[in-house]
Amino acid sequence: MVEQLHTLQSIAIEDESAPSLAVSNRFVPALYELKLDINHTKPNFQGQLDILLKENDVYNVERSQTSTKFSLSLHASKLVITKAVLNTTSEVKLTVKYDRINSQVTLSSSEDVEIVDVANSKVSITYMGQINSIKTYQDKTHGLFKTNYLDSVSGKSNNYILSTHFQPHSAKLVFPLIEELHVKTPIKLTITTLSKFKVISVGKLLSNQPLEMSENSTFSFETSPPIAPSVFGFVIGDFEYLEDKYGDLPLRVYTSIGESRYAIRALKSMKKLLPILESLLDVKYPLEKLDFVSIPFLNDGAMENWGLVTVLSNQLLVDESTASPSTLRQIDQIVAHELVHQWIGNLVTFDDWKYLWLNESFATWLGNYILDVADNSHPKDKEFEKFLDQDCFYAEDKFSIPSINTYMSKIDTGLNSLTSTIFDTHAYEKGIILLRMIGNIIHVDGDPTSASEGDDYTRMLRGIGALIKKYQYKSIKAFEIWNTLNELTSIDLQSFVHSWLRYPGFPLVQVTTNDDNSKLLFEQHQCLYNLRADQVNLEDHPFHVPLFIKVIDDKGSSKVLNIIMTDRTLELDISLAQLVNINHNHSGYYRVKYSPKLIANIIENIDKVSSTDLITIINDYGKLLGSVGTTKEDLISLVQIIEAVCKRSHIDYDLLQVAMTYLETINSNLMHFSKYTEFQVWVDNLVSTLFQRIGGWDKLQSFKDSHCYDPVEMEVRNAILQIGVYRSDFQEVGKKLFKNFVNSGINKSFTPKQLATSMFNTMIYNAPQKDYKRVLEFVKNSNNSLLEHTDLTNSDLQTTAVSSLSFVHKDDLLHKTLNFVMTNIDAKMIELGLIGFQYKSSKQDKLKLFQWYKLHYDQWVLRSLRKGSDWSKQIGITVSNISKMVLGTIMQFDPELVELREKFVKDKLATLPPHGLQELLEAVQDENEEKVLIGGYYDDLVSQVLRA
Repeated sequence: MVEQLHTLQSIAIEDESAPSLAVSNRFVPALYELKLDINHTKPNFQGQLDILLKENDVYNVERSQTSTKFSLSLHASKLVITKAVLNTTSEVKLTVKYDRINSQVTLSSSEDVEIVDVANSKVSITYMGQINSIKTYQDKTHGLFKTNYLDSVSGKSNNYILSTHFQPHSAKLVFPLIEELHVKTPIKLTITTLSKFKVISVGKLLSNQPLEMSENSTFSFETSPPIAPSVFGFVIGDFEYLEDKYGDLPLRVYTSIGESRYAIRALKSMKKLLPILESLLDVKYPLEKLDFVSIPFLNDGAMENWGLVTVLSNQLLVDESTASPSTLRQIDQIVAHELVHQWIGNLVTFDDWKYLWLNESFATWLGNYILDVADNSHPKDKEFEKFLDQDCFYAEDKFSIPSINTYMSKIDTGLNSLTSTIFDTHAYEKGIILLRMIGNIIHVDGDPTSASEGDDYTRMLRGIGALIKKYQYKSIKAFEIWNTLNELTSIDLQSFVHSWLRYPGFPLVQVTTNDDNSKLLFEQHQCLYNLRADQVNLEDHPFHVPLFIKVIDDKGSSKVLNIIMTDRTLELDISLAQLVNINHNHSGYYRVKYSPKLIANIIENIDKVSSTDLITIINDYGKLLGSVGTTKEDLISLVQIIEAVCKRSHIDYDLLQVAMTYLETINSNLMHFSKYTEFQVWVDNLVSTLFQRIGGWDKLQSFKDSHCYDPVEMEVRNAILQIGVYRSDFQEVGKKLFKNFVNSGINKSFTPKQLATSMFNTMIYNAPQKDYKRVLEFVKNSNNSLLEHTDLTNSDLQTTAVSSLSFVHKDDLLHKTLNFVMTNIDAKMIELGLIGFQYKSSKQDKLKLFQWYKLHYDQWVLRSLRKGSDWSKQIGITVSNISKMVLGTIMQFDPELVELREKFVKDKLATLPPHGLQELLEAVQDENEEKVLIGGYYDDLVSQVLRA
């Protein structure tokens, strides 16, 4: 059969520029009637395609010839057409010519043909295609592909799954068509295959007709709506399914044999989320059935075929009774994302693949929102914050993340492209951010008195729903969305979007007041972490910044002002007394710095500032601390805000988690790069007060499983104990936790992994010999039965245990720790045994580590330089990591320590062979620039905050 595929091919025509077939054809498809004969044991399938014709409304007459010969050009790849005829008033045989470079085939008559009745004319094509056999995750799942699998019921591997994957340009591997996004054509599908198979497609199954004297049946489906080829498809194979209904709409999840019990969560999500989407968009689900199908191989992970969503099995199926909340949330997110595509992407489609980022951004943005609506929750978007961290670097004459317009101008969306080559994660993530900003702008315009912590996109989604109704079953250009939504807001949305698509990065907005505090003054600049725009002659574009200013009005009520800053500076008649904060609800994509006077005002009114807004303020200061342009006021403001948050009347663990993260960083920095003594007293008082306010430390020993506590709360408690590791009352908590952990097999209690670090470190600080030995046992062998009563892994437990060893305070045990590290110097990650020294402020402890390091350094280095040995290579890595800790962190600031470090370095560079010490010191110096800068503000911090 493979040989026949080659002999039947017609002569390829010369490569030439390929215009849009939707323009260059005089006639275009009005309907595809596709009949496939598929034998899963063979490498090829048989196809019969009838294309009902219609006049092309956009036919390019200027490009046409005066000839009345019939011609129809279609996209086709790896298909062999054995017969093609035009059925009009008579049957006309058509000649087949392939343009393989452009994946096209042209069917033409050799004689003039007069088509009088186009509506009753059709092109009939008989052809063969290939079935791609998939055996590994690296194999390409495009066109029609098949795999066999081992089911959990019979234990046999003679089960088969055949599936299509057409996005972006692979429908042409299964049938000839015009494969262009702006051409939507109904498809009527009929498949003949093995009777025992389940066969699913976009349309509802109309009939299953067994063939006489055959094991096969013919499966006929209802005609699809006008559909983009990329979201058409079918699946064949040995499946079972779970079924439910949403009203009269059948919902199914198909799985491999024996796997349907793991589809319960996905089916629940479908039923739960569909009515929410319908309500928010005010548009009914457009088809008569909805299926999700789990398959073992799929390059894109999931594919939103209309009414027939295919998803990798390990991303859709889960044991709901044992899965973690995060795993269940991931299943819900996949279902929500693919459901959104049934409206955005399928019912209405973007007409160019360069907008794949927007299609996917819509699905994720709206999918996450409907999950929040379903759960009545407003989770903090930590991914938003991570993206801000990446998007502020400029190096080698370019931004680390380019603008969306730059991405769109460079991608190849041609017929040989794949989803993976078109899709860009950064553009997709920025698209989510853009949609979120627009949604919040529209919401505030509709209700400025709404100052809740959660997002509300109801108004925007009604606008999207109106757009869907207007353009349903059609393809649109992206600007149609912005035009539609522009009617819902007072701003110029087209200009706003243009700003955020065109410029890379994001702005830093600085806010001050005038002399009499009657006005707010704003100034924006490109936010760059590692340099200033003027240092590299970078054009400092003003963004269209949505300020989202939360204020208190004359009646004492709060409201949000939707003001767009379009120039470098802006002055507003808002007094200091009115302001609560800028960028309410973290609705805008930028960072804010306030003048000290405004920070003081925020602290004075801290109970009026939402937790989300306080998290935003802390992150804005914390992430920029140490960057180019950092001032002493930045450190002072951050410390003041953290202190105010810790003393705030309301305990919010999400807020405290962020505050404690930065407090730990500042504390560690000042411990080694400043005098520290007064800050140590201040931070001790702060965590002690927080320890007492939170309370409930005894309850930590009574958990029965991982569902009995809030993991964020446990992270906060862990941070408090860790900062105050030297306090006796904190150590008592650690001792009780550790005793509870080692006896968990008896008392059946559960120890959260979030508490493991502080549990070990506080317990071991003043531990007796027997407890120290028990920790050593965990270091040497963490694979024990206690892991049944915690969510720590073997590796987690071992790492936590070894990292605690140098937190001991007793000299004899500290000596044992140093000896343990020394005797295991060739063990991977053994340097973790010294981590505790980074939490010791005592000069005596620092000198103790240095003398030990100095004593063994020469022999370590000489052993590491022996060639051809894995253990010598490992020693080199370990010594380098220890050197960074000792020379880069411990031996800093204090003049005596600095002198000892410099003398040591000078001696080793002179007496030892080259071993990378000089390079290490240069790297450490670069890494310490920020720490030295922050440490230099210590005296100002003491005078303005700690002694205030």
